[in-house]
Amino acid sequence: MTAGSFPREPDLKAALPAALLALAMGLASCARNDRIAGATSETTNGDLKAAVSLSDGTPAARVRVLLVDDEDWLGKLAEGKSVILDSAYTDSAGTMKIRVPLSHRCNLQIDGPAEGAFLRNVNALFDTAGLSPKRAVTLAAYGGISGRARSDIGSARELHLNGSAYTAPIRADSSYSFDRVPAGSFAIVALINQGGILHPFLTQSIDVAAGVRVTGQDVGVPADRILVDDFALGWKQTALGRILGDGLWYTATDIGDAGNSSIKVDFITDSLSYDGSSVRAQYVLGSRLRNPWAIMGFNIGTSLKGAVYDFSDLKAITFMAKGSGWVNVKFLSKAVSRDFADSVHYYYPLHLPAEWTRITIPVDSLIRPAYTPAAALAITWQQAAKEMATIDFTVELPKSDHGDTTVFWVDQIHLEGISLERIAH
Repeated sequence: MTAGSFPREPDLKAALPAALLALAMGLASCARNDRIAGATSETTNGDLKAAVSLSDGTPAARVRVLLVDDEDWLGKLAEGKSVILDSAYTDSAGTMKIRVPLSHRCNLQIDGPAEGAFLRNVNALFDTAGLSPKRAVTLAAYGGISGRARSDIGSARELHLNGSAYTAPIRADSSYSFDRVPAGSFAIVALINQGGILHPFLTQSIDVAAGVRVTGQDVGVPADRILVDDFALGWKQTALGRILGDGLWYTATDIGDAGNSSIKVDFITDSLSYDGSSVRAQYVLGSRLRNPWAIMGFNIGTSLKGAVYDFSDLKAITFMAKGSGWVNVKFLSKAVSRDFADSVHYYYPLHLPAEWTRITIPVDSLIRPAYTPAAALAITWQQAAKEMATIDFTVELPKSDHGDTTVFWVDQIHLEGISLERIAH
């Protein structure tokens, strides 16, 4: 999303990798009402067809194909239910066919003996109508991930790669190993036993390349702490969003109100970053409006269906920051109405330090703005927290003025005192 645009649904097709675009050309959209285990009770489905080959060009015969529930993946993991919606095998010619619920987000996992592929959001490809010529999907050599897992809370039982059926048990010596992982970007989720109850915890993001084994990938599970983003996989989707769905970063300015404010966001990977990769936003407040503004923010999870998330247990938000000027750290809720843009917000004005500094903003330091619907209805933080939707970093009056330039560096964003399972439910 570019500066000056408001948050909107992403163009999923534009963001698809080349292999998935090839697969799109092979879709046979055969809509019908049918039941898919684990999806909604009555769902419109389509048949997804593709020719699958190995990296040497020969057909990938008799390889397993799994349709994995991405939309309800976390909930099913926490409840001990299977995340697999459907399964199939390619035939002797490498042809696959599997039924996909069109309105339920799901992923495709193809596992051969030595090569595989993992494709996200395949149901979005059914936006096109009619038949398309079949194209090839080529498998690639597996990568792998190994290391040790440490938990500050309960015993760590196993690790999972989000949106997939890949699982690695944690051994008695705390070591783990994902031995067959196709190329792709994943979030590692730990399943922790607390008092006999299993709870999922997001640990970190990782990018797996074809044929490359990542070793020494140690993961830690801190007590009641959620990683929002460490920018290890770039600036587009948060690490938390990879679990909850969407979680896209966005920018917006007052241009739509005839203003002339601007914002420019850069993904920084040099020595100026905090830990190898950080984000730098440069805001310039315009002069045309009485109250100019510019925003960089992220959806907590999916913005579809008016989704909201329960932050009742949140104690603080923490992140690394540096820069110059002021930003308002805002929590935007739908507590007044889900029919309108997020309007109920509590915020904290942050004066940016010149050097990298860990910022901690407790929720009891947040301010409810005056002269808003939330103020008129006396919406408390406890009420707003139950229906949270977005968090953003805004530059506006009175801390900033017309023509001011604010530079905001950010990294290692965490939510403190809250569990992944709580906000997902």
